[in-house]
Amino acid sequence: MDTKLSLKLEQFLKTCDEVKKQYDFNFEIVGKCDEITCDYLHKLELSKTTSNEKAKMATAERKNRLKRREAKDIVEVDEPLRKFILSPEGTKAINMLRQTLGDIRKVEKYHENRTYVERNKI
Repeated sequence: MDTKLSLKLEQFLKTCDEVKKQYDFNFEIVGKCDEITCDYLHKLELSKTTSNEKAKMATAERKNRLKRREAKDIVEVDEPLRKFILSPEGTKAINMLRQTLGDIRKVEKYHENRTYVERNKI
């Protein structure tokens, strides 16, 4: 299957845009999960809780930590590409790739619409 070069480049550029959003979203989740952990710890420290309540809090905290781990893993994987994209060199490269994508699309469109006109025979 011969996929157009413009589609491949477009997909890469979309991935770059998504990485920035995905990183920010998951970074925020990590922060919120950290706050929830602090809430549980303060409640254990400062409130009188029964064993049953402590068990429920432990189960809830486990779920919270699993959610945090998942978000943190995404942040760690996305960070190198995000760092590159946001660097001056990366920003310049991404902008150049967007321009190149436009140029490639023009050539592909020309190839799709070209026709052969037979020359007059002498």
